[in-house]
Amino acid sequence: MIRKAIIIGMEKNLILGDVSFYDMDDLASAEFAFYQGDLIRTDIFALRAIRKAREKKQYEIEIYALFYLIRINLAVGRPEQLTDVLKQIKEGLNRGEFPSLVCELALGWFYIHIGQRQRIATWLKTGLDKSNIPSLFTSLEILVRTKYFYGEKHCPPVFTAPENQAGPYTLRSFFFGRIEMKVLEAVYLYHEKRKEEAFQALKEAYQTAMPKALNMPFIEMGKDMCTLVNGVIKYGKPGIPIEWLEEILKKSTAYAKKLPAIAEKFHVKANKKPPLSISTVALC
Repeated sequence: MIRKAIIIGMEKNLILGDVSFYDMDDLASAEFAFYQGDLIRTDIFALRAIRKAREKKQYEIEIYALFYLIRINLAVGRPEQLTDVLKQIKEGLNRGEFPSLVCELALGWFYIHIGQRQRIATWLKTGLDKSNIPSLFTSLEILVRTKYFYGEKHCPPVFTAPENQAGPYTLRSFFFGRIEMKVLEAVYLYHEKRKEEAFQALKEAYQTAMPKALNMPFIEMGKDMCTLVNGVIKYGKPGIPIEWLEEILKKSTAYAKKLPAIAEKFHVKANKKPPLSISTVALC
C-alpha cells in the first residue's frame, strides 16, 4: 500500500515522457528505501532501475538512480565506489546521454557534502533563478542551491521567497522535499542562534518523517545535526522522544566521521585549477 502511494506521488511530481509504471517503481522503491536508511535495498533497487533505464534509453531515470548511489556511498564511506559512480556519470555525459546541467547538479550535491562547495558549478551558486534542467530534477536543484547557501552561512533564498515554495515541481510540493527543507531550516535557525524556532522546526520535521521512519534527511546533515540534537537534549525540549534523538545523534556522528577520508580522496591540490563541471572532475 505504501509502495503504491509512493509511485502515485512520483507520477504527480515527475514528467518523464514515455516511462512505464514498472520503471518508476524501481526508482521510487530505491528512493523510499534510502530515506528510511535501508541502504542495502536502496542499492538493489537503484541498480535495477539503472539496468532497465539503460535498456530503454531512459537516461533521466538512470542518472537519478546513479545520484542515489552517490548518496549511499557517502553514507557508508566508500570512496572507490564513488569514483566508479562519478565515472559512469562522466561517461554518460560524454556520450551525450546525460544533460550537463543534471551532471553538475549531482556533482554539486557530492561536493557540498564533502565540504568542497567552492567546486560546484557557478550556476548553482546564484539564488533560485530559473534553469533549463529537466523537471524531474527541479526539486533537487532547489535543495542543492539551498545547501550551498546554508554552507556559505547565508540565508537560503527559498526560505524567504514564497514563489519558490509552491508549484508542482518545487521542493515543498514533494513529500521527501518537505522533510529535507524543514531539516535544513532547523539547522540554519540553530546556527543563527534562534533556538526556539530551530527546535520547533526540528519537531515539525520529526513529526512529518516519523510515520514512515524517514531518518536519512536528519542523518545526512552530519555534524550540524549533531550540534542541533545536542542542543535539544541539553535544553530538554519536549515533543521528540529522547530515544530517537540519541539514535539520530549516533548515526549523524557516524556519517560525519566518514566524510573527511572521502574529501581527502577527491581533494584538488591548491596549484591545480578546481574543476567547474563533471567533464573535468578528477576520478582519483
